[in-house]
Amino acid sequence: MVPADDVGNVRLTFLLPDRFRQDYTYSAPSGQPTWTRIASRDGDDVWLDNRVAQPMPEGMSVSVDPAPTPDATMRRNVKFAHARYLLALLLYTDPSFPIAFTYGGKAEAPDGRADVLDGQGPDGFAIRLFLDEKTHRPMMMTYTARSTESTQQLRMEEYQETAGILFPHLFSRSADGKLREQLRFEKFVVNGRLDPRNFRK
Repeated sequence: MVPADDVGNVRLTFLLPDRFRQDYTYSAPSGQPTWTRIASRDGDDVWLDNRVAQPMPEGMSVSVDPAPTPDATMRRNVKFAHARYLLALLLYTDPSFPIAFTYGGKAEAPDGRADVLDGQGPDGFAIRLFLDEKTHRPMMMTYTARSTESTQQLRMEEYQETAGILFPHLFSRSADGKLREQLRFEKFVVNGRLDPRNFRK
């Protein structure tokens, strides 16, 4: 997955039901990779890491600060991010992180009418999910970021099929109505070979 402003690359890895890893590799102005920030969940265990990107461009040297030990807030944020990605990509919920939904009615969206589902999960997790009325695909989700108390909006667009599954290939994230980030998926791999140890530090 590549941010639309080309500041780096994101790789998301899921091993259902409860393993998740996000590798965000930052790039220098030249476009060369410099360092990678990792946030991973292995069941109830959450860890963070900062690493020099491999391979490094010839002649480039980067100093990377160690990642902090996750506190309760960081652990919750990683679990919440995992839950949101699972819903946005697969309409799936982790059985160990149950989310109860209630029907919230209809809504008018720029891309058409949507059915609205309100979700509540552990530790104050709350989300509003908008499903396309005709296709039932996720169109958008809204939630409040606890760190800033801002209203976040994540739009899912440009659906394409991989291995018989339709995945959104463009994510647009806004905060309080202002576009903050766009992420474009280049490729999905379904049922790839994954080592559970990759989700452990």
